Amino acid sequence: MSRRRTIIIDSDGGDVVIDLSRLRGLSQPASSASPEASDTKEDRESQLSKPATSSLVMTRRIRETMELRAESSFRPRQDDFEIIYALSGKEPMRPDTLHRLASHRVVEESDPDSVIGLIDGIIEEINDELGDAVPRILIILLTHPAPGNVAEPSSADRNFFKATAPRFRAAYPKVRVLFGVHAISRENIRMRETVSQPSAYQMRWTSITREHEIGFFDEDSAPLGGIVCDG
Repeated sequence: MSRRRTIIIDSDGGDVVIDLSRLRGLSQPASSASPEASDTKEDRESQLSKPATSSLVMTRRIRETMELRAESSFRPRQDDFEIIYALSGKEPMRPDTLHRLASHRVVEESDPDSVIGLIDGIIEEINDELGDAVPRILIILLTHPAPGNVAEPSSADRNFFKATAPRFRAAYPKVRVLFGVHAISRENIRMRETVSQPSAYQMRWTSITREHEIGFFDEDSAPLGGIVCDG
């Protein structure tokens, strides 16, 4: 049983490490999890009952770059591993730029069970790529590769959203910060399927090798009120 975890290292004002461990797709015994870390059906239903407002416009071009970013992290005949990447946009609720976040200053370590992201490095890399542009929307995405490829946040993901949103807002005062969970199936030859929306806050499509499903959430893990798949 592999334990997936996301560790965020924040060097602003101290040596702070947030260890976000999770057993994704598997139920944890009550005796091994604290009440704060539990990921129960009631928790999820509570989050889904308070959707955020405003529609997120996802163009065909940006969806294609998301597919390429997610699939480029996989290696033939090796275990899939988790990644972090980001979207930004100069217009509210319309991302137009993908940030790979693949350098050593952003990701200290990534393997099938964990990803270690450096928040200062993420902000620096986004700044370098944007130049003088001021983002009005920023979406940080975590991948959920198979097994456990579900486009919903775990309790650890919810902690990650809550802990990091203030740092991004401090860096970009006019930005709206959102989060995404990008679930990706194992590799297999498939028929390409165009984008569909299983729910108001999710989108799904199939490449020639993998199924992709993405859910979008605010920092409180409330699902976004709606997505517009443009093109």
